Amino acid sequence: MNQFFENRGFWFRLFTLIIIALTAVFVAVTFGTVFASLFFGTAKIADHHIDTVLFLQAFVSVGLFVVPPLVYARCFGEDLTMKNKPKLLSVVLCVAIMMFSMPFCSYLEELNLNMRLPSAFAGLENWMRIQENNAKELTDMILSHREPIYILLNVLVIGMIPALGEELFFRGVIQDSLLLKTSKIRGWICVLITGAIFSAIHLQFFGFLPRFFLGAVLGFMLLITKSIWTSILCHFCNNTFAVLTAGYFSNESMNDVPQVFEYKSVIIISVVLTIFLFWCLKKNEEK
Repeated sequence: MNQFFENRGFWFRLFTLIIIALTAVFVAVTFGTVFASLFFGTAKIADHHIDTVLFLQAFVSVGLFVVPPLVYARCFGEDLTMKNKPKLLSVVLCVAIMMFSMPFCSYLEELNLNMRLPSAFAGLENWMRIQENNAKELTDMILSHREPIYILLNVLVIGMIPALGEELFFRGVIQDSLLLKTSKIRGWICVLITGAIFSAIHLQFFGFLPRFFLGAVLGFMLLITKSIWTSILCHFCNNTFAVLTAGYFSNESMNDVPQVFEYKSVIIISVVLTIFLFWCLKKNEEK
């Protein structure tokens, strides 16, 4: 089968990826619903019971983000940079970048939430906020269960599976295999395009800026280290931190936590340290 796909260009690869992804998500949703009905019963599915929500979330995430890049890699003989082992210092620097960039990411989140569209687009903005609230309600419902078993399941479903799948799909396939290798677009522009696609596909419009920034940070990590494992690890750390924070703090106590984006000095330090650490990462990879 590899001979048929050998030396194919950008548009053929993109079309193939779309077909693989649509097929995978259809199969995942169909079989996920069937298996959830068998394991938990239709009543729990209708009531949006936490067990069925986590099960379907995991099943669909695997079908949409994990399976397609692996099938794509098999077809085109790509390794999606999974065979490249990152340097230990590079891993440490990437984790530090993720940590020190969070204040600026929080600032972008607050900025994005307060954005308003022109009055002519009031209907569109209302629809976007409804979608945002629906997504937030689902997330809050999942994270509200603080029993140890559910925290572990959340680490798996929200932390591990999206980190692995989304990095393989967006950074491994779209950024590296499609844009960098088979298009005329190069370097940081590929990172920004992939970051925008990564953010837009979540369909959470008032979280576009922080998610775009996160995607760009992860994309630059891959661009510099040439290893998908650095971005997978940092994506996992970011998601898991959110899960564990939600498991430790109640919604009321979270309101009492000082918001770092309220302090301009913290935001400036965050930006400066992020840029400096990326410079250190690049120098370390050039050795």
